[in-house]
Amino acid sequence: MTARPVDIAPAGPVRFPDSGLGRGWESSAVIVLTAFLLVFGLVSLYNASSILAMEQELADTYYVLRQGTGVVIGVVVMFGCACLPYSVWSRLSWPLLLISIGSLVLLILPWTESIAPSINGSRRWLRIGITVQPSEFAKIAIVVWTAGMAVKKVSQFRSLRRGLAPFLVVWALLVLPIALEPDFSTALLISLLGLLIVFSAGARISHFAFLGLLLAPIVYWQLVGVGFRA
Repeated sequence: MTARPVDIAPAGPVRFPDSGLGRGWESSAVIVLTAFLLVFGLVSLYNASSILAMEQELADTYYVLRQGTGVVIGVVVMFGCACLPYSVWSRLSWPLLLISIGSLVLLILPWTESIAPSINGSRRWLRIGITVQPSEFAKIAIVVWTAGMAVKKVSQFRSLRRGLAPFLVVWALLVLPIALEPDFSTALLISLLGLLIVFSAGARISHFAFLGLLLAPIVYWQLVGVGFRA
């Protein structure tokens, strides 16, 4: 008698939670960790700024309260974004990416200095009625876009050409303009964010080792350059 094959695949399509506010321990851990970092940051700010505030004849909590306003706004925005269904973020991934790339390109064009002036030798800010830093939006864009695409291409991550390579091409469109501002630390951070997501999605370690060999000379050159400039 031959053994009957057992089908262990899910009976229906895999469903994700409707929003980022799940009931598992992961959501609770993120909230607790975020709260700890916020409180730690405010306490550190008070210790560092209270004397300065009193020397300026201000309340010792002046800078903490001003920063606290931003904390409250940030927490409200965080929970608002977490309540959005994943399908919304999936639809927003490409628009966020394209807007980020477009705004970053504006920073490095030679004829856009009127809206992207050089400050301390670097063009990082756009003045379009309000002052914005496109690289901050790029951090959000790379997380949203990479996560959305990783879900769709998870079965292809074993292949460098079909799995990781397309991500590298798109990431370069974000990282290169930032590096040309120049802002190498942010360019490195955005690269690490993308790599962390695809690694979590199942990309092969050997591919990361190959990338490390390619990028090591660039990182070394940058570290040495920063040391000499300092």
